[in-house]
Amino acid sequence: MQIPGTDKFSKQSNLTLFMFAVLIGLSIIFTFVIPGFLDATNLGNVLIRQSALLIVGLSVTFLMVTGNFDLSVGSVMAMGGVLTAYFCQYATGSGTLLGNGLGLSVRVAIPLALLCCACVGIINAFFIVRVKVASVIVTLGTMAIAKGVANIIARGAARSNGLPPEFTGFANTHIGGISLPLLITIVLVAIFIFVEKKTVFGRTNYYIGANLEVARLSGISTGQQITILYIVSAVLAG
Repeated sequence: MQIPGTDKFSKQSNLTLFMFAVLIGLSIIFTFVIPGFLDATNLGNVLIRQSALLIVGLSVTFLMVTGNFDLSVGSVMAMGGVLTAYFCQYATGSGTLLGNGLGLSVRVAIPLALLCCACVGIINAFFIVRVKVASVIVTLGTMAIAKGVANIIARGAARSNGLPPEFTGFANTHIGGISLPLLITIVLVAIFIFVEKKTVFGRTNYYIGANLEVARLSGISTGQQITILYIVSAVLAG
């Protein structure tokens, strides 16, 4: 009789291996279909373009482990980008409404936009933890709110004029030959893996996801944990 938990590979490990196999299979197919697919330049561009989705996926994964969802991250991402551009744009001189902003420095604009995004996470956590509304319903509502804020500020168009060089040059910055957005993604992935594998906070998420009430009765501050995850999710989306 086999003792549960002694399998060499768990179901999760098998699923992970299956997804890697699918990724390798698709890469092989694209190699023959698309010339130059495995070029270092092309692979680097793919990673850079997907870095934002990878960052958003980190926090959403932690929430899903606890049995919660965050459907607002896409709209929060749009809102964060629009707010940052609006805060950075020169206050006057562009000649158009879409080219004028608050004229703040990038060092002030980015934290301010992230703070606005964090407010969405706080709203999500309040209604989910305190009011006990289902996470799907709450985040659908905040998704619509964040999307509306982004559309109002952007006026349905792109805010691409009147931006300072520091803002536009962020994506083109390289450190040690690695693009800055990609480097940030790698660092965040390493941090989240460490938190998930080596910290009490990371392991507690699994207890909450397995049984919320049992986790609460065991002394785990489930409300505080979920609140932190929603705020982190909104900040990373921004």
